[in-house]
Amino acid sequence: GEENTFHDDVTSRERISDALTVHSEAIAGRARRAGYVGRTVTIKVKLSRRKPGKTSAAAARGDQRMSAHDLFPQLSRQLELPAPTADANEIRRAALFLWERLALTEPIRLIGVTLSKLEIPRERAQLDLFAPRALAVPKPDAAPAPVTATRGEQLGRALDAISDRFGTGAVRRAVEDPGKITVSDKRKIGEKD
Repeated sequence: GEENTFHDDVTSRERISDALTVHSEAIAGRARRAGYVGRTVTIKVKLSRRKPGKTSAAAARGDQRMSAHDLFPQLSRQLELPAPTADANEIRRAALFLWERLALTEPIRLIGVTLSKLEIPRERAQLDLFAPRALAVPKPDAAPAPVTATRGEQLGRALDAISDRFGTGAVRRAVEDPGKITVSDKRKIGEKD
């Protein structure tokens, strides 16, 4: 998975969409590099308000048992996709769908995306050049349908090759990277050296 804590409270759909896009690209790239596809997309959201009755006094006293997880409400939602994927666009669409279903009106401090139920992909069939392409726009209450995962995954592999050759900033979506306040010290599957 991939997540970030924002420097300030966020309510802007654009900033949240940007973060979900960047996270989806990162986890799809790692899945492809490791040779996996995943079936379940999960989002994690941490609200900026404190839980009722919780204070940081315990943390100030040095009580190691009190953490940010104890202080701030955390929500998560998941969606099982119709087919496993390593397509960043499909992961992003599912994450945005889950975000919209949450219908939060209060500020958040953290948002993350995870791809799970990983598996090694089976051999894919040859694409039909003339087959109609589904340009499905999800209805507000419907789960997103995949566009064409194999084309998205092929595009992802091409973008991975460009990044490997020319650097990670050579080609990317035109969205603002939310940045990291704290960097994970864990090595993630498929992460570049």
